Amino acid sequence: MPPSRNKVAYVTGCVNIDVSWDTLTNAAYVLKFSNNTGRNWDTFLVLKETLKNIVPGNGRTYDDKTHHWYILEQFLDKVRKGFEPLVLAGVCKMTIHEKPQDVVTVIDTTDDDFETFSTIIEAYTGTTISKGATLSDAKRLYRKTASILHPDLQTGNAELMSQLNTVWRSLQDTNVFTKGA
Repeated sequence: MPPSRNKVAYVTGCVNIDVSWDTLTNAAYVLKFSNNTGRNWDTFLVLKETLKNIVPGNGRTYDDKTHHWYILEQFLDKVRKGFEPLVLAGVCKMTIHEKPQDVVTVIDTTDDDFETFSTIIEAYTGTTISKGATLSDAKRLYRKTASILHPDLQTGNAELMSQLNTVWRSLQDTNVFTKGA
């Protein structure tokens, strides 16, 4: 029986991995595997599976065009520790370029939250709300929709109610709605 592809002993060569802060998105680290992955395909498969085991699906993304992996900042230490045995075994070489100190990661979800909020409002009240509406109008529509979706009611929908509450909390403190009367 041939050795398993997941065993470190079966790998055929060393692959270089460059890990650096992605200045384009300013929200994640990018993992670039060396151009010699074709010659070291078995090694690459082991590294890919290791990455998938270390970083959950919602913390990593693969870009088909660039053939790079993107990982969220909070998983960098897990990647470093998870790949350490493979580096020590000579399976790969890893160079990590830390995020610059002056970079602040800010992920703005306001547009997505507003789209979700307005979609739910319109679906359950038939009223369209736009950015720039007054906070009091938005609150009135939120309360009207909440009275329809509340899970204690026969028409209730706990999942949508939870989603509505989440986006409402995030939108209240933004400048999406005007503070007017």
